Amino acid sequence: MLYQIFGYLTFFRLEELSMDDYRRLVLSQDSVKMNVFLQFLFNADGLRELVRAEWMNIYDYAYIDDKIIGMVEKNLPNVADILRTVEKRATGKTSATAAALNTTGEENTHFAETGGLSQSLGVTSS
Repeated sequence: MLYQIFGYLTFFRLEELSMDDYRRLVLSQDSVKMNVFLQFLFNADGLRELVRAEWMNIYDYAYIDDKIIGMVEKNLPNVADILRTVEKRATGKTSATAAALNTTGEENTHFAETGGLSQSLGVTSS
């Protein structure tokens, strides 16, 4: 149930929450579990590959691409610091790419399948 709530807040209501409120909610939970869950939620490529087809049974594809996955991509720069904090709490470190992340709001940033943040400019995690 908890993950359903976080999924709902992240996919449908994140822009209505302040980032401070979202941060407090996320950080109030077990960091290891939230790290894994947020890695999944903020991996737009993974969402397209793994769940988009199932979501299309319920929602229109344009709604999925624009409102759900598109909002994940749009909001990633806003939540990047939260993701790094959760990753550091969960693992004791942040990935090399997370440390190198430019948080100026560049849209080419995504949460990688291997965990951690990465840039499509060629930065890879080891």
